[in-house]
Amino acid sequence: MASRDSSNQTEPAGSRFVWGGFFLLGLLGAFFAPARWESQTAVLLGVAGLLMVLFPPQVRLPRYWWLFGLGFVALSCLAFLPASLVGGFPAWRTRLEDLGVHTGSSVAVQVPQAAEMLAVFASTLVVGMWLAGHRASSGQLRFWTLAFAVGVAIYSVLSQFTRDMEFVHRTDGHFGFFPNRNHTGTYLAMGVVVGLGSFLQAIRDERPWISVLAGLSVAINLLAVVGWSISRGGVLLTGIGGLLWLVAMGPHYLGQHGRRIVALLLLVTVGGYLLADTRVKRRLEKTTEVAASVVSADPD
Repeated sequence: MASRDSSNQTEPAGSRFVWGGFFLLGLLGAFFAPARWESQTAVLLGVAGLLMVLFPPQVRLPRYWWLFGLGFVALSCLAFLPASLVGGFPAWRTRLEDLGVHTGSSVAVQVPQAAEMLAVFASTLVVGMWLAGHRASSGQLRFWTLAFAVGVAIYSVLSQFTRDMEFVHRTDGHFGFFPNRNHTGTYLAMGVVVGLGSFLQAIRDERPWISVLAGLSVAINLLAVVGWSISRGGVLLTGIGGLLWLVAMGPHYLGQHGRRIVALLLLVTVGGYLLADTRVKRRLEKTTEVAASVVSADPD
């Protein structure tokens, strides 16, 4: 087993505030997801802009990074070209025009909304470039990785506790603060995969309390994925994401203890899923039945 990581790398000044600020921004953003989109976007980008003013980048990014970013924005602007220049109108737009529904002359049907989303995309890209210009020590990265997994676990517990409170979720029995259940499922899957990485790394570093905290967050997020949430996508993303992460790390990274822990975790998760009667399990079974009936249907 690898020795404890000393994490003596010098941390650049201000990185604690930068990474901590963005962690809190992302966590609070998940809880305030039911708010109006305009208000939420204004607050998130406004706070991000304030952090950018207070903490300038510490590292100058290569010029090609910015060229790639500008290329993405430029290609996105092609949506505002006349549709006649890029192959004409598709059949569904022609049918809508025949019914009296005006879809405009550009590739984008709703030009103001498309321009609004492009502005948000460009702003997010600039924030990402600024964030890439900051550096943090390996110890700080591990700390915020663990904090993210724990934050998602707190999100899961509060979502379950408040799911019957209509004044919180607007609909009775809704799990998660995101209006769409698949957004919640994706968020939970991220928490599981990130928590699993933090858990196994803590074992390699021989940090028992961190491994306990990370393992507890993984257990809570797994319970939320297979027991509390009804998102089929969350189950699939958790399985695929965890598998890809383990394959990418390889058996050497896991070590003997890591492989045993992963096998035990997989056994408990699969066994609990098969024994329990949950809504997401019933939805997956129904989807499987429909898919099987379509495949076995007589083409004649």
